[in-house]
Amino acid sequence: MASKIQRLVSQARATFRKVGEEPAFSDEMKKLKEVINTLTSEDFNLSPSVARKQWNYRPYVVDSPSSCMEIYQCPEFSIGIFLIKPHKHMPFHDHPGMYGVMKVLFSSMTVTSYSKLEGQATPTQGIPVRCRFLSQLSLDSKSEPCVLYPEQGNIHQIQAGEEAVAFIDILAPPYNPKEGRDCNYYEKMETKEDDKQNISLMPGPNPSWFSCVPLSYNGPCPS
Repeated sequence: MASKIQRLVSQARATFRKVGEEPAFSDEMKKLKEVINTLTSEDFNLSPSVARKQWNYRPYVVDSPSSCMEIYQCPEFSIGIFLIKPHKHMPFHDHPGMYGVMKVLFSSMTVTSYSKLEGQATPTQGIPVRCRFLSQLSLDSKSEPCVLYPEQGNIHQIQAGEEAVAFIDILAPPYNPKEGRDCNYYEKMETKEDDKQNISLMPGPNPSWFSCVPLSYNGPCPS
């Protein structure tokens, strides 16, 4: 009998093989959300005690604000778990040309998302990107999965709440710099053109204060 994690992998594969085919893709995405909604941190052998430890990657990083576990990866998609310390956040970043599906496993977080305005070029350091506000979602383990699309909400920031948060993160296709899918980071700018709906974000390198260290995954085999 397949484990919940294996069913997740199977449904993710069925979903992202239908990208561009409607209504098949939407139908499969609905099924994927249903599978994700059945998952808990216990299904991954993930305890909140992990979040109370100091995340280090010596000698380079000590007490990182975030960490990640790789669950599964193939050319079509990747599945991981990210953790963020209390009150810390992941800076604005993107998933270029990729879908993102997130589901909180424990605690809570806020996801603030922006979409690039039409006509904006590929992000280049030193050239600001004009973006339109899409949503600000407060999510916990009872919330529905959050879906980010290649053209909608792709630039986003994730803020942990009062306690460390853990969430499933599915990316399709995975990051691959050789294929033009590298993670771009952004810093919010203050310009006279900004208003409540439109802002300017400056692409740049990974901020010096932010790091994400790898943790070992000790849950069920995903395949």
